[in-house]
Amino acid sequence: MSPVPARDRLSEYRARADVVRSRVILSSVVGHVVALRRAGNEWSGLCPFHSDTRAGSFMVNDSKAIYKCFACGASGDHFGFLEAQQGFSFIQALEALERDNGLGALNFSNPAVVREMEAARAARDAAAAADSERRSKRGQALWFGAVGIERSPAEYYLRGRGLWVGADEHGELGLDRWPSSLRYRPDVWCRESRDASGLDKLPAMVAGIWHLSGKMLGAHRTYLNIDGWDHSQKSGIVTKARLNDAKMTIGPTLGGYIPINKGTHSHTLRDIPEGTDIYLSEGIEDGLSVACGAPHLRIIAGVSLSKLASVQLPPQMGALVFIMQRDNDGSAAAGAVERAIASHQKQRRTVKMLWPPDGYKDWNDYLMGKTMGRADHGG
Repeated sequence: MSPVPARDRLSEYRARADVVRSRVILSSVVGHVVALRRAGNEWSGLCPFHSDTRAGSFMVNDSKAIYKCFACGASGDHFGFLEAQQGFSFIQALEALERDNGLGALNFSNPAVVREMEAARAARDAAAAADSERRSKRGQALWFGAVGIERSPAEYYLRGRGLWVGADEHGELGLDRWPSSLRYRPDVWCRESRDASGLDKLPAMVAGIWHLSGKMLGAHRTYLNIDGWDHSQKSGIVTKARLNDAKMTIGPTLGGYIPINKGTHSHTLRDIPEGTDIYLSEGIEDGLSVACGAPHLRIIAGVSLSKLASVQLPPQMGALVFIMQRDNDGSAAAGAVERAIASHQKQRRTVKMLWPPDGYKDWNDYLMGKTMGRADHGG
């Protein structure tokens, strides 16, 4: 008997995996490792992938058959969980799930089973699309319901990070204007704050996240501590909120970016002149810091470190320049940046790196004169 072609075996494995996802409840799989408790339509618990001390960031959604930790970024489905926790390969995880749930006897050449698999996949895809659109609309509503950052706590948060508009007291020129993508809201829902103190809404700087097509995908939140804010004078000391994760996103942000600085040209990113270099930062503050010193550059932020590889960019662009950071621990962050660089190089883009001067962790620290080894400013 001739061997089964590899493509046919792969098709069979995918079909089997679809049936497993539709029939096996993910929380029961995770529940063997993590003590879960109901949280609305989801389950939450201590994340098994990092030294988690407070439940709330690690969530399991049975309807979408995915888990995600909003603190360390770990995510996946049934197979990803068993691969990470047990060291299983995909096939080993698939066989274990079939065996433990009595699915091993299914005949995957049976048309009825195939129809079940296809129906499950179609239902899951439809549910995922509807959920994506719902989250996108929530992110859009959050941003459109916010106000411009001028004279708001968000502006003073950025000022506290050494950023400014116009000329400072020494006559040094900063940004021409604050990016219109940045806004402020005093009442942004925060799960971590609710779980820790019962206060479910915090003030936040809200940044819009766009796709290259021009569609707004969602929003990025930087939660703020405004204990030092004088409401009558509309000024004061504002810092990042004291949370395990003070920066969160809402909406399907994959592929998106936060506009930071248009530079010499006022075109949308999609329509920039041929050969225009694009500078890509991990965070908003780093991108603004470079813009202060080089206002002619086209600068965008990539939402988060893990999303840098997915940012969609126009084909007529020049070089892609990563605005780099020097991480003290190095390993995880460096690996994510290396993957992002490789991803864009595979798309035949010229990739360059813009490093902060020696002794500085990032460009915002350089702007503030904060050398490595000094107390972190909460960036």
